[in-house]
Amino acid sequence: MACVTKCSESQIYIGTKAGGHLRHSLQSAKHTIKIVSPYINQKFLEELLIQATNGLNVILITSEDLYRQYLSQPYNRDIFTILIEQQRHIDQEAQQMAKDGILYHTKIVKFLAVLMLTSLLCYPVIPKPLGLLPFFILALLLVIFFKKIKHYKQMPIYSYTYKSPIKIKIIRDEQTYCKLMHSKIYVIDDIIAYIGSVNFTYRAFEQNYETIVKIIDNSAITDISSEVDRLYNETQFKYIDISVIGRSLYPEPAY
Repeated sequence: MACVTKCSESQIYIGTKAGGHLRHSLQSAKHTIKIVSPYINQKFLEELLIQATNGLNVILITSEDLYRQYLSQPYNRDIFTILIEQQRHIDQEAQQMAKDGILYHTKIVKFLAVLMLTSLLCYPVIPKPLGLLPFFILALLLVIFFKKIKHYKQMPIYSYTYKSPIKIKIIRDEQTYCKLMHSKIYVIDDIIAYIGSVNFTYRAFEQNYETIVKIIDNSAITDISSEVDRLYNETQFKYIDISVIGRSLYPEPAY
């Protein structure tokens, strides 16, 4: 369903560098930035993350193209390491259990090692058919307890989650509800909105021949901002969970 709004106050920019006014508005944002763009640029994203770190509420909605770039060029991971942070969680109970298990079985191994040494020293005075039997029994027990120690050392104690400093949604293409996410929408502080052909990329802002409309009509801005919020919270869309990318981006040692 389309968002329908009316606008009585707007400014239209056409040509190269049409995004210059938009970029200035983005850099001057005080409270919130909402962006819908199929394509994003790493440098612009870094600036956006700095603003989020400084307390701005940032929403970014982009297309599956971002994920496809990662799949086709996995060596180009910078944009995702900027966008996705790994958080490691420690299972304190499992960690303590592992420590206790290692300590306990290490003591047993040391004790068995002393017994083995004793059995070797006593070997000359023990009747030959039975002389090596204690040694082999102790060796078998050592193997068993070494495996126990290895088990505790490899006990999973870490789990991982992923988050982004900004609110991001990566919308999948070819959906029943939406064939392709192709809009370019920018809302700054809920007092200015831009719509047009300009992607959130350097080429679109500075080099391409683009068209962008700056809207300063309060009623229209409210409608556009609400539409971006609805798009972000829309449950009918299929999204790419950032955890899927995060798990392929970062190692996840369990212990």
